[in-house]
Amino acid sequence: MSCACLVVGAILFAFSLAHARSHTHARTRTRRLVKDIVTETETFNVETFIPLLQKYIRRTNPYIRQLLVGWITVLDGVPDICMVDWLPDFLEGLFNMLSDGNREIRQAADRWVGGAFFCSLFFL
Repeated sequence: MSCACLVVGAILFAFSLAHARSHTHARTRTRRLVKDIVTETETFNVETFIPLLQKYIRRTNPYIRQLLVGWITVLDGVPDICMVDWLPDFLEGLFNMLSDGNREIRQAADRWVGGAFFCSLFFL
């Protein structure tokens, strides 16, 4: 199965879970699926994925924003991927999410911007 099929499958899966009763459970399952795709698929190419991330990062749909922050968080946790290298491509979108009307999106963006981002800068 190609990486593109897996990514599209993960996105469709995420949107179907977005309407589930337990949003926390849905996000957890989606993150696990995304991490599995990234870490276990030899054909995943972050250089191809980042332009897609960049394309959607300015959208205001809360489900898209949650999915994107989830992707950024998962990709940042993959040892072979240094998300700080791609920071100029998505940081503005994350900063915009810090003022989102949805508390969960603000918190997720804040966790990455305030935590993972600054921690990773010290280890460059």
